[in-house]
Amino acid sequence: MHAWRQALIAADAVIGDFGSVSYYAAALGTPVLLGAATLSVLGADSPVAAFVRTAPRLDPYAPLPP
Repeated sequence: MHAWRQALIAADAVIGDFGSVSYYAAALGTPVLLGAATLSVLGADSPVAAFVRTAPRLDPYAPLPP
């Protein structure tokens, strides 16, 4: 049920969406790239919305950053 917790702790990097797991990864200091993100479903002043506004985006046509 909460198996994502162990995977998140063991991850070297995360490609995620606008959900809380991506936010938790960033809070742990794990590099995060957003593959999909929308602000329309998030509260404008929520911490996750602030994260989504500033987190780097995955560009499928560019090399991954180091």
